[in-house]
Amino acid sequence: MKNSLLFSFKSTINKIKTKLVRGLGKILFVFGILFGIVGFTFDNAEQIPVVYKVFLPKYNKEKEAIDYVENLNQGEKLQKNSMKFEILSQLILGNLAKNNSIDAVQVSEIIKNGESGLTLGNIINRDISLRIILKKEEKYYNFGISTHELNEQIEEMKNKNVFNWSLFLFSLGVLLEIIGWKIENKKETK
Repeated sequence: MKNSLLFSFKSTINKIKTKLVRGLGKILFVFGILFGIVGFTFDNAEQIPVVYKVFLPKYNKEKEAIDYVENLNQGEKLQKNSMKFEILSQLILGNLAKNNSIDAVQVSEIIKNGESGLTLGNIINRDISLRIILKKEEKYYNFGISTHELNEQIEEMKNKNVFNWSLFLFSLGVLLEIIGWKIENKKETK
């Protein structure tokens, strides 16, 4: 009686394992397809703002900081102790390093200098110039940069990051599909 009970218990456990493995293969395969589709279509994420908040939070913060400084009054300074000042400072220093304009410095002030625009039909191309006061050791330097340059810089980084996320999600999807297929294939050969 003990042996038959033990055999029945083992048999039940093996049936449960088999069902779980069968289900796991199908589940992984379906999730693989979903991840592949998401990865393949990730480059159209502009229509879904939540995607940027989740996957590219730095882009959102940089874009908000640029939008904020564009709406300042002419001659108005961005508060130095604000998070937007810190974000723009890093962006500006990155721009300077990329263009090899000036080596290691500190941003002392960000001031909205002026605004210009070009209207083509209904499209308005706004360009805001910023006067940046840089501090290196004990000397101060005036430097000009436009929000257009900063927007181009973050768009370039965004595009690279979107491609990387897209490739990662698509590859993960393919990998899950292969694992799911292997699990299902093992089941059929037994």
